[in-house]
Amino acid sequence: MEKEVYGEPNKIKVCDKCGEKAVTKCYFCGADLCVDCMAWVQFVDKEILRGKTFIFYYNKPLCKEELPSRRDCE
Repeated sequence: MEKEVYGEPNKIKVCDKCGEKAVTKCYFCGADLCVDCMAWVQFVDKEILRGKTFIFYYNKPLCKEELPSRRDCE
């Protein structure tokens, strides 16, 4: 979401969850996120193409709301 700030000629991006200044977008839902409302998540995806296995490593920002309620590391 963009918000016009008084005295600034340009609009700035604000967090869709809390209204603070946004720094990135959620990889899953596309919401603008601030530092407090986002979580960096690392995950692995595996695809088989033409008989070969390709492994993809992702390091993406997500909304904290998109995270599962209980994680195996807890």
